Amino acid sequence: MKQSLMTSMVSTVIRRSLCVCGLLIGLIGCPEDHSSTPGAMPTLSASLIQQAYLKASNSASNDDFGFQVVLDGDTLVAGAWQEDSNATGINGNQGNNAAVASGAVYVFIRTGDAWSQQAYIKASNTGAGDRFGTSLALSGETLVVGARGESSAATGINGNQSDDSMSDSGAVYVFTRTGSTWAQQAYLKASNTDGGDRFGSSVSLSGETLAVAANREDSAATGVNGNQGDNTATDSGAVYVFTRTGSTWAQQAYLKASNTGGGDLFG
Repeated sequence: MKQSLMTSMVSTVIRRSLCVCGLLIGLIGCPEDHSSTPGAMPTLSASLIQQAYLKASNSASNDDFGFQVVLDGDTLVAGAWQEDSNATGINGNQGNNAAVASGAVYVFIRTGDAWSQQAYIKASNTGAGDRFGTSLALSGETLVVGARGESSAATGINGNQSDDSMSDSGAVYVFTRTGSTWAQQAYLKASNTDGGDRFGSSVSLSGETLAVAANREDSAATGVNGNQGDNTATDSGAVYVFTRTGSTWAQQAYLKASNTGGGDLFG
């Protein structure tokens, strides 16, 4: 009696473990329930198959296509942060490689089981070394792209993009889709832009709220909305929260660790 009960318990543990493993590697379905047959081994009911092989429309050596990827429904976005064209905006000239490591983003859509490229996206102020596509976030019809190496001295929303006096300060670009057409909605910078902060090193989007990390920001502030001007904690890092009302973005909060320290790379 005890041995039969123990065998049943072990079988149940194995069955449940394999079910969890199946979920983790993307398998569909779980093993059959064998609880009435102690000792029987479970079987997996599905397997993975490759649906598509995707490449950039202007593949080139060292572009790092796929450095970042995000998927939402039938839309997949791939970043190539080392792509070199000097195009700007949507579906520009991909063939002029005059802006080394400026970066690009590619949007693919699925119809049935067929994938196709929908858009080739560049920053509105493409510059060499900007690394547009460092980070990506996709939610519904909104795409957010970080460019950690962008160098403008602008602050806040839709500032002056052309003053490149803050090397590697970083920027974030928001794009929206109407039907099959993409357009840039906003150009976001930190409220305390500074050289080397790498604003846009990572991004996260949920609904109308966007969080942007600047993992090398230097202020010694702690907590929420502290003093942004005291740069005595080198590379401590910061996070900026933005919210959208209609099509208008605004910064809601400036976040620091509760125990800010130099080199922490918060964010």
